[in-house]
Amino acid sequence: MIKIGLTMRVVLVTLGAVIMTAFAVHSLSFNEHKALYTRTALLNLDALSENLSHSLLPAMSNNPDIPSIATTLLQLDRLETILFAIVLDQQGTEVFRYVNQSHHSQSSEEIIPNTIMHSEYGTFLQEYIAISRKIIGEEQYKVGTLVVVTDLKPPMILANNLYGEKVIPLLIVLAGVISIFAYLMQNRVLLRLKKLTQHVANIREKQIELSKYTDSGDDEIGLLSKGINDFVERININNDKLERQYSQLEKRQRELEYLANYDVLTGLANRKLVQELLKNYLEKSSRDNSELVLLFMDLDDFKNVNDTLGHEVGDKLIVAVSNRLKMIVRKADVLARLGGDEFLIVLPDLESLEAVMAILARIKESFNKSFSLDEYEVSSSFSIGLATASNANYNPETLLRNADLAMYQAKRQGKGQYVFFEHALHLKVIRAQEIAMSIKGGLKNNELYLVYQPKVNGKGRIVGLEALVRWEHPNLGPLSPVEFIEAAERAGLVSHITEFVLKTAISDILTLKSMHNLSLSISINLSAHDVKDNLIRELIRSELTKSALNNNIEFEITETAYLEDFIDVETFMSELQSIGCSVALDDFGTGYSSLSYLTKLSIQTLKVDRQFIVNMEKSNKDMAVVQTIILLAKSLGLVVCAEGVETKEQFDMLERISCDIYQGYYFYKPKKLTELLAENVFSINELNKSKNV
Repeated sequence: MIKIGLTMRVVLVTLGAVIMTAFAVHSLSFNEHKALYTRTALLNLDALSENLSHSLLPAMSNNPDIPSIATTLLQLDRLETILFAIVLDQQGTEVFRYVNQSHHSQSSEEIIPNTIMHSEYGTFLQEYIAISRKIIGEEQYKVGTLVVVTDLKPPMILANNLYGEKVIPLLIVLAGVISIFAYLMQNRVLLRLKKLTQHVANIREKQIELSKYTDSGDDEIGLLSKGINDFVERININNDKLERQYSQLEKRQRELEYLANYDVLTGLANRKLVQELLKNYLEKSSRDNSELVLLFMDLDDFKNVNDTLGHEVGDKLIVAVSNRLKMIVRKADVLARLGGDEFLIVLPDLESLEAVMAILARIKESFNKSFSLDEYEVSSSFSIGLATASNANYNPETLLRNADLAMYQAKRQGKGQYVFFEHALHLKVIRAQEIAMSIKGGLKNNELYLVYQPKVNGKGRIVGLEALVRWEHPNLGPLSPVEFIEAAERAGLVSHITEFVLKTAISDILTLKSMHNLSLSISINLSAHDVKDNLIRELIRSELTKSALNNNIEFEITETAYLEDFIDVETFMSELQSIGCSVALDDFGTGYSSLSYLTKLSIQTLKVDRQFIVNMEKSNKDMAVVQTIILLAKSLGLVVCAEGVETKEQFDMLERISCDIYQGYYFYKPKKLTELLAENVFSINELNKSKNV
């Protein structure tokens, strides 16, 4: 009885041990399976929402592009577990909501509280609901928020059921078989079970990795070990897959970080990265009380390279320029490409400006040599604006603005120039902004008006008028036309001034015709912006059609503006000429153009720039230039008009070389039409009576 009782107790103990071990294995595997599934689902959701946030960045950069947002989020249709996704703008206002069709009956408030919708960023689990909140854009430049919500409960229940169907029967069978042979194999079984139990316990406590349990037996314990090993192997396979996915995500993340921080064409730091680096450098310079200089560089005539040789050659030029700049800068310097033909060089830790001047000298010397691009030899230079950190109070935005302003000043001075920022430049910009903001109001309040400068022939008879716009600003006083026209062009408002000049000039021509029976030609100046503006072109056509004054209007365009886009401008000038208007080429000789262009231009008049007229009394070279221009123009059948005639000596010299028309203070100053009419200047025919100085 004792032996039987002991055997039974051993069997019972063994059976209990087997059951406990099986339960432990089952519990561990089940919990590990559940935890692994949850981690995998959260990682997948995190990766999905991260990719979606990057995809949504272009659609949210300016005004939210709802169709693009919807198209991006419709990719979620293939994921049945997704409940919904919401896109919020910078202020947290909902922009777009995607709802999975299979869950459309549930609102977001029923699934998760609204407070969680606006909680911290990241991916987390709320019971069986997984929520991922991601920034759209960078943390410093956030343009919106993406919230993606998925339900893990249905797939988790399915996985648990499948797990139970496979594991529980196996454990029951193994426990029964082991119980039958418990008496015969108790010592061996107990020992092996102890080892197996310990192995499982170690796995549960994570003292060892998910390694297989080694058992050479082929009995139930061996089968149990094999079953455990199968589960461990499956877990390891899933872990390997997750590691590979994580590696791919890391690689993709590195690629995205590179694209976000470096220029694809040149490999240089881009605008985003250089702004971050500049901020760090300026903080250090402020702490150390050291100086930092920023070079804002813009390639001269890069647009001409793209337009004439093509964008592929333009890209090759950008690469060649960046490679040459890399050889010029110091190791501590930062070289970046902002985009297009703009580059930045950050020069930190400067003890003196000698290093800056050395950099400038190396840039100038290096760019004296042309670039060999395919079969082309391309010469290039930089317009450079320089600004110091101390002048900008170590503020990165101010420093960039200062360098940019200095660069534009260098650009205005000609090619290959550099300018150091001065506070006067900022004041000039503020003044230009005030002027630009006042243009529409000034036109509405009749602050702008026209004056006319007569053109005379050799006998002093007025043969035409040039319309010149003036502005009496209520706050700034009389403004120079050069100043407010330039401000209008930079603000994209010059078309409003051109429209005013055109309509006013046409009205004045009608006044001269109706009241004084005069049929003079009035010259109207067109800027480079005007001849590129289709709306202005259409306005000119419309006004000419309504007024039928084509024969009384001459359009003046500068040599530089004409040649900037020769084919397009020439087409429009030919059209104006064909309907009876005249065209004059203004400021001839200042644009450094080829004389061969004169044979291709649709013009009737050539205006010699005043700089040659002013100097020809004391410069034989200027006199020779004027004489050559007149001879060339007459050989081409063109009328020559001399601008800026201010003395009798200049007039006499021009008469001797057969100039046709004269314009300048020696004859008349620009005046309002009413003043010219009051002076009765149109009835004066003799030169000595027409002089008005």
